[in-house]
Amino acid sequence: MKKKFVLTLALVLMVAATLVAAPVEVSGEFKAGYKFTFTDPIGIDNKKLDGNYADAAEITVSGDFWSVTFDKLAFSGDSDNAATAKIMLDKALAEQGVDMGDLTITLGVGSKGNLKPADVYKDSNDAVAELEMDATGNSFDVTVGYGSLATIYMGADPTDTTNKPIVVGVTTTPVDGIKAGFGYTNYALVKADTAGVTTNTSAGITGSVCVDVAALAGLDFGLSLSAIDVFFFEDSVTAKAVNRLYTEVTASYEDVAAWVEYQIVDKVNNLKTSVSYSGIENVGLSASVKLTDLTETVVNGLETTIGAGANYTMGGVKYALDAEYVVDGDFTLTPSVYIAF
Repeated sequence: MKKKFVLTLALVLMVAATLVAAPVEVSGEFKAGYKFTFTDPIGIDNKKLDGNYADAAEITVSGDFWSVTFDKLAFSGDSDNAATAKIMLDKALAEQGVDMGDLTITLGVGSKGNLKPADVYKDSNDAVAELEMDATGNSFDVTVGYGSLATIYMGADPTDTTNKPIVVGVTTTPVDGIKAGFGYTNYALVKADTAGVTTNTSAGITGSVCVDVAALAGLDFGLSLSAIDVFFFEDSVTAKAVNRLYTEVTASYEDVAAWVEYQIVDKVNNLKTSVSYSGIENVGLSASVKLTDLTETVVNGLETTIGAGANYTMGGVKYALDAEYVVDGDFTLTPSVYIAF
């Protein structure tokens, strides 16, 4: 039923766009590869690459006033492909002669499921357990913005009459160089860890801030500070509150960029730092160090992970090879290919 709903909606919007002779654009991304884990001198375990785009593509078809996004579109199997449609109401009204000024209004509907308020955290490590509203059916959302001053977001899942999930959020830029965000949902997904394993639900709030130090201080190199906190009031399994705090410092100078992230995830303290170099045409190089569970160094010993990566872009395709070694543990090698269009 979901597949029929979203595909019909997409078809209607595409036909409508054709009738009014509006330009249609298609964009998306695809990433696939394998992760090889060397567990001992003769043992090798391999599996399909973990990640947001493994064996899937996020494809967006858009016109002047609308867009349809297929989330993690599967090319095989009989599973439903979740999708959402968005209508830029302010642009449509402007075309009819209604000047909205700095006000923007976007309406969304579809079966993508989980909705989450926007935050302003840098998230260079891409490991934040974000606040997400658990939506099991066809959800809808509304985004209202006023220039760069503030953007308000509201969403709900009307098909879940038992839990009646809602989500609200706001982001604001009170002055140039400083951004802040806040979000709340009465039915959030609680992730077991940074790998994104869903375990249970709870009401939750989130707050984030990002300060562009370079812009405020007029520095000739990039420097920013950001932080985000995600708090769940009562885990539905343990009946306890859960808190996740992430802070990050990002710096860049010419072709060199670096970031350091400190995490407090359910009272476990982690640290990760990464440095990358892009001074060679079409080539990217990076190195990282991750320290896991700093609070347990005396009892269990500190887990240290060393990583390195290299990639080469040719003809719009990025070929990458990443390596990671857990000291006194496994060594992994991950070749992958990434396409954005």
